[in-house]
Amino acid sequence: MTSYTKFEAHFDILSASEARNSFGFRYSNFGFIACAYQSRTLISRRSMPIIKSAKKRAKQNEERRKRRLPAKTVMKTMIRKVLDAVSAKKKDEAQKLLPATYKAIDMAAKNHIIHPKNAAHKKSRMSKAVAGLK
Repeated sequence: MTSYTKFEAHFDILSASEARNSFGFRYSNFGFIACAYQSRTLISRRSMPIIKSAKKRAKQNEERRKRRLPAKTVMKTMIRKVLDAVSAKKKDEAQKLLPATYKAIDMAAKNHIIHPKNAAHKKSRMSKAVAGLK
């Protein structure tokens, strides 16, 4: 049995025999899941997948996450640069960064990393912040 502590809540990953004899543990394609509740938030730690399709799905999810991560990182970095320029009251720098930021946001939306309406919201927020500078 392996113990994990997260957010001051304690939960365990049990072997199959231990889980069958315990209350509050359920079985899924990923194996037995131990759960703990704290402030209405479910905290769980999944063990390795058991079923072949679940193993494949986990592998695909990890590959997709790695493929999408660079675009998301670039987008967040560009947004942070614009907001830093705005907070430093550097209007020229912020305006120069704005097109590159728009491009990063649009690429993230195009590649289905964020929702198109989320992209529109982010772009609107950037333009509003830059326009607010004097």
